[in-house]
Amino acid sequence: METLFLEDLGITSKESAIYLVLLKSGKSLAGAISQKSGIHRRTVYDALERLIEKGLVTYIIEDNKKYFLPTDPNRLVNFLKEKEQNIQSILPTLSALYASKEEKEKAEVYRGKAAMMSLLDQHIQDKKTIHILASMSGATNVLKYYWPGYSKAKAKAGVVTKVIYVDKMRSKIPNVNKLTKVRYLPKGYDSDLTIVTWGNKVALQLWHPDNPLAVLIRSERAAKGFMFLFNLMWGIAKE
Repeated sequence: METLFLEDLGITSKESAIYLVLLKSGKSLAGAISQKSGIHRRTVYDALERLIEKGLVTYIIEDNKKYFLPTDPNRLVNFLKEKEQNIQSILPTLSALYASKEEKEKAEVYRGKAAMMSLLDQHIQDKKTIHILASMSGATNVLKYYWPGYSKAKAKAGVVTKVIYVDKMRSKIPNVNKLTKVRYLPKGYDSDLTIVTWGNKVALQLWHPDNPLAVLIRSERAAKGFMFLFNLMWGIAKE
């Protein structure tokens, strides 16, 4: 379990195994680390050098022998912060490359809860008014643990949301904040599909509890076409 966690931080499986050996054994020679970890001695040396560079291992010389020691595990927190800082430093360049792509229209598929959360995160990043034709089975049921944080972040970002539900959902919709406007359509307008648009994006979403799915279309024409439909339905819907 500990090894898997360390690997999530970007530390290789061999580096993780060696670091855990040192945490358990304390000051050790490379040969002893090799025996306890089951990793070849040459590989142990290479991994120790990388761990030293990451600040997770240090060494001392005693009786002309090189002993390796682990640093305080709290160093892992600093290690993670340094990785974040490195990402932040190159993010403007990466974002500029992404924005400079020539593709004007494209579609992307999002499958699974984690992917759907990343899709909803775009609402907060883009800070555009969100227009939703909602299905009966929505994101609040499938992503019930993610949803409260998402709602708070969206409100903090000042994102306005306009939602159209069918009338029988009226009693099931929780109190909404002043940035959210809700209207209702008659029962005959039920659908399993949720359609969302913001800016130049349109997302077609199916909120199956085990395997939610969305197709995101990045297209000014598609967004304008959906907004024509949404405004038509908004005019019919009742508060």
